[in-house]
Amino acid sequence: MMAVLSLAWWAQKLSGVAVQAAAIVAIVGLIAGGLAWLRHDAVLQERQAAAVKMEKARNAQLLILRRRERDAGAVGARAEKALLEELDALTALNNNLEAKLASRPTRVIVYPKAIVRELNR
Repeated sequence: MMAVLSLAWWAQKLSGVAVQAAAIVAIVGLIAGGLAWLRHDAVLQERQAAAVKMEKARNAQLLILRRRERDAGAVGARAEKALLEELDALTALNNNLEAKLASRPTRVIVYPKAIVRELNR
C-alpha cells in the first residue's frame, strides 16, 4: 500500500513509454477537438451574421414595397376620384338630355337636330 502512495512509484509509472504515448495522443486529441470547436463556433457566427444581414435586407425590401403600395393606392384614389367626377358630369348631362327627350311628344319619330347632336357627342 505504501508503494502506491510513494512519489517515486508514481514517477516511475508515469515515465513509461506507454503512458507518454497515451499522454501525447490525449494532448493531440484535445488540440484537434479544440480546433474543431473553434471552427464550428466560427461557422455558427458566420451563419448568424448572414441571417442578420438577410433579415435587414428583407426588412428594407418590405419597407420599399409598403411605400410603393401606399403610393399606388394614392394614385388609384386620385384616378377613382377623377372618374367619379366625370361620371357625375355625364350622369347630369344624360339626365338633362332625357328630360329634354321626355318633354317632346311621344309620336315624334324623328328627333330634333339639337337633341341628336347632343346625343351623338
